[in-house]
Amino acid sequence: MTPKIDKIDKKILYYLTGNARLSYTTISANVGLSRESVKLRIENMLRERTILSFPVQSLHPYFGLEFYNFYISFARLDAQRHRQYETYIKKHPSVMWSNRCLGRWDYATIVLVKDNYDLANIISEFKEKFRGFIKDTEYDAVLYEYVYTNRVKSFFNDTDTKPLRISRDDSSFYKLLENRPTGVLKQRIRTTLDRTDVQVLEMLSANCRATIHEIAESTGIGYENVRYRMKRMIERNVIVAFWAAINYDAFGLHWYRVRMRTNMMTEEEEKKLTSFLQGHQSIFWSARSVGKVDLHIDLRVEDNNQLNDFLQRFNTEFESLVTDYETLIMTQELDHNNFTKKIYEMAE
Repeated sequence: MTPKIDKIDKKILYYLTGNARLSYTTISANVGLSRESVKLRIENMLRERTILSFPVQSLHPYFGLEFYNFYISFARLDAQRHRQYETYIKKHPSVMWSNRCLGRWDYATIVLVKDNYDLANIISEFKEKFRGFIKDTEYDAVLYEYVYTNRVKSFFNDTDTKPLRISRDDSSFYKLLENRPTGVLKQRIRTTLDRTDVQVLEMLSANCRATIHEIAESTGIGYENVRYRMKRMIERNVIVAFWAAINYDAFGLHWYRVRMRTNMMTEEEEKKLTSFLQGHQSIFWSARSVGKVDLHIDLRVEDNNQLNDFLQRFNTEFESLVTDYETLIMTQELDHNNFTKKIYEMAE
């Protein structure tokens, strides 16, 4: 059943996907409603699962953790084994995100690792835990991202929004985050976190709209210290976005992943590819990786026909780039909180 939202709800969602820490006062000034009305609408959208959560987006490679896509298919997987695997995944200290799939793979998972030795141990752990049930596995290392956003442009095409007018709203850090790229870049400077930083990050991962007072009270860290640490993590590209996770599936926009093997690209070809990916109305994540496949594109479209239209357009635009590809339908997101216990291992 499609959630009932009107144009004002969509405007609110548009601004929240840009910065989910915006205050009710700031949002109300931009949508023409009272603060109380905005608060009620956001609470209703949470209750009706239009908004799934308020995650923080952090860039783990900037503080020493690399992330890998890990795919697994099972030869035998009954309902009990499904539950066992999913319980195991949700509790795993290195798993940031996992999704059930239709296609060649049964699950796609993102794991955070310190190095190749750490990755080898994690994969060995998976194989030992489910010995005799695994059909195949595959993994690739994400090098950098072309696109990473929670705002699917096609969803907001009919939304009459204007540039955000920001009031004095220190807790949103809007001026620091405005126009900041959210993807992992080719060149990046490593930074360090201490355990107090990680405590703040963990709280924000659970709910990035938590006030500084709430974080301070829960962690025992002083208000000004919390604010200083959040500001510092933003400045050092540890935190790059505060988002509202929208239940796009409920509105008929389904998640497809296209995994491609490509030929060597010239600098000019990659520049053209970057422009295409960042400008596309349906793409919300795309990355270059090292592994059996080297280009990943995640998009939300209504059905296979729209997916085929995208693939035809892509092959027309980049006729000699792709040598092979596969598609996955992402059917059930199990966990996505941008935080794992692995982060504590990297803290000073």
